[in-house]
Parts: sequence; structure tokens; C-alpha cells
Amino acid sequence: MTLTPNFASLSSCERKALLNGPTISLATKHSGTSTEHLHQLYSAQCIVAHYRYRQLEEQANSVDRAFTIEYPIAALMAASPAFRDFIQRTGPCPLNLEINMHGVLPGLATKVLDWYVFALRADKWFEFLPVESSVEDADKYYWFYSYVAMWALCMTTFAETLRRFIEKLADEHGLADDVWTVELLLTHVPMDDPILVHIAKRYATLTVQNKMPLSDRDCDDISQKFTRTTHRKKTTHSAEIS
Repeated sequence: MTLTPNFASLSSCERKALLNGPTISLATKHSGTSTEHLHQLYSAQCIVAHYRYRQLEEQANSVDRAFTIEYPIAALMAASPAFRDFIQRTGPCPLNLEINMHGVLPGLATKVLDWYVFALRADKWFEFLPVESSVEDADKYYWFYSYVAMWALCMTTFAETLRRFIEKLADEHGLADDVWTVELLLTHVPMDDPILVHIAKRYATLTVQNKMPLSDRDCDDISQKFTRTTHRKKTTHSAEIS
């Protein structure tokens, strides 16, 4: 399989076949502050299963520890162009691969991988999106963190689908209408991420309508803070396997 397939057009048997064959160990590492991790726990508490939440709690208290996930190689190759290119470029698949989650808890990546397995096994393909059209306050952050996790896993096609939903959250549910959330977004995605571009365009429209939720002082403070933040060197998502 050389291109990312349209999973909805594949038969149930074709999708399930991607779960067969050898597996690879994904060793996830993460960083971030206790405050960031607590917010991720808060955003996930009403969505993830109890055992997954306990895993997130453990990871929040174990920043220096790697967490390993066993996953079918064929499924990863189908979902991740970067992983597929890496295998085609380097030859035989390694037994282990390190995934840097940066400031996002690895359990959020595990939840994405869980969904992918369930969707492959289902009679009808379904996307990584909420079942209900409305979302609670905390929930909207969960979907954003999942978007960041998809990029860390190099599952760019899935991330693009989720991106459109997150942009809807910005338009209809007030995501990025306060300083704290804007700083959260800027911490976890690069400056040229399409979500930030979408929000910037929305701000421009709201400014013309005199409905801009942030003050000039807010915007200046955010700009100064992130202009001098040295760790934000990359301007694009690092969807690369090494």
C-alpha cells in the first residue's frame, strides 16, 4: 500500500487485514509541566474510559518514564505517510520506535490508537469525532490535545479531519476566546498551524465587527511572550520518523 487509503471505501475485510502481521513497540516519551498535565486530565475525565484515565494520571506523575505501545505495522503504514516512507527508506522495520509526545501525555496518543483499531474492526468506518454535535467546556480541549497527539504519531490525514472540527469549535464554541486558551494553543502547535491561521482570520473578522474577545493589551502580551520563547524554534509540525 503506497498511498494513505480512503478507509471508508475499504471493505471491512480489507480494513481488518491491516491489524494482522508483525507489530512494533512504540516507546513514547513526554515532557511538560504539572499544570499542563492537570489540564489534560481535566479535559479527558468525562471522555476516556476509567482505566485510560488512570493511565493518564500515572503518566502525569512519571515524566521521566517511557511508556510502550505494541501496534500492528501494517496499520501504522496505512495511517502514517511518514512512517510508511521511513520503512520504505530504511528497509526492515525496527522492533522499537521512539515517539516524542512533547508536552502531551502519551495516554492521549493511546486513545487515538485505540480508536483506530476499533474503526478498522467496525463494519462501517467512523472518524475520530464526538458522537454528539455539542461539546462541554472541558471537552473541546480534549479534541485539541488529540489533534496534537495525532501529529506526534504522524497520522496527518486523521489530524486534518479533526482540524476541521476544532476550527468549528473556535467559531461556534468560543475556543481561543480567552488569553489562557490562546497561550495553550501556541504552546502545543507551531505558529503556522492551520488552526492558528483560521483563528487569526476569525479575529480579523471580529475586529472589524468590534466583537474581538481579546483586548489590544492581551494581544501585545501574548505576542511578547511567544516572540521571546526560545523553545518554539520550529514553524511546522515535525511529522517525521527518525
